[in-house]
Amino acid sequence: MWDEIIKSRLDSNGSLRFPVYLSSAFNLPEGERYRYSRENNPTVEELARVISLTEGSESTTCFSSGMAAISSTFMSVLKPGTKLLMGSDCFARTYNLAQKVFRQWGVETCFTDPGMDSLLSVNFKPDVIFTETISNPLTRFYDQSVIRSHFGDETVIIADSTLSTAFNYNSLHEGADVSLQSLSKFASGHNDAIGGSASGNSKIIGNIDQMRRNLGGSMDPLTAFLVKRGMETLPIRMERINKNALEISRRLSESPQVENVYYPMLDSHPDYGNTSKKLSGGGGIVTFILKNEINNFTEHLSKLRKIPRANTLGGIETGISHPVSMSHRSLLPDEMKRLGINEKMLRLSVGIEDIEYIWNDLQLIL
Repeated sequence: MWDEIIKSRLDSNGSLRFPVYLSSAFNLPEGERYRYSRENNPTVEELARVISLTEGSESTTCFSSGMAAISSTFMSVLKPGTKLLMGSDCFARTYNLAQKVFRQWGVETCFTDPGMDSLLSVNFKPDVIFTETISNPLTRFYDQSVIRSHFGDETVIIADSTLSTAFNYNSLHEGADVSLQSLSKFASGHNDAIGGSASGNSKIIGNIDQMRRNLGGSMDPLTAFLVKRGMETLPIRMERINKNALEISRRLSESPQVENVYYPMLDSHPDYGNTSKKLSGGGGIVTFILKNEINNFTEHLSKLRKIPRANTLGGIETGISHPVSMSHRSLLPDEMKRLGINEKMLRLSVGIEDIEYIWNDLQLIL
């Protein structure tokens, strides 16, 4: 299957690369299939086809960002009175969307503490469940097969597969109805494109796609070209990233300057009994907590000479972020405390560089 994503459909001129259709509209009647590029575009459609191959889905629709994918998916399945169950350990903007927007619209949202045990212990029947397969930034693992078995077929299960990717774990095969991705991250892998996707069966994705068209969060064709090109090397990149991240997590665990390390494939991880069986690899996110207090993290991280400080993840180059002041800065102090996020926590997105290149630089901040 992964070999198939390398092969592009040839256009009428036999181009080895699927073209970028930079056209806002298409001549009728021959352009009836696309009509207007906010609705549909050949380059974006080709990317959706490739994503469906990797996800093993009937259908995929693409968006202008990961949050556009999440918001459109939520709006297609939620209504006043819907019982939404979510793990609280997720990207802060996703949390805020459910907490600050959909609750105001009458959605009955329940957030559980990090981990599967908390999710499975609720005493009500949810209509919709949202989790991240590997959570950000705690790297907790949410097994979609266990969630499906526990809550039954009537519950709509939405999995954000961004950190695991289908290379390490296939959410749809394990029981999710919808697999979401921020394509800006590991999928494209080069920090040069912003996009999102939703994959699943034709009926549910058809509804999500209509919401995309209504809200206007459509992907542009040049972005689709860049994401598809990145996905062609996803297996090679993830193999290297998995290997590097595991080694870095082990070294950090042995460092006297580090209090705790979160990585799904470490035997010290709370979900290791499951991740060791279900995941092909742990992905690229290694979160760790320094032992000593740091007065100014901006100043402290400036000691790094090679690893950039950036509010993103999943690129070929290793990057680092400070969740309190970056990815999760919009959360309230009590919300951060519930997640175990504190000032000493750092999130490392491990890239494909030589392991010593990464490690030698990291030691400057340990």
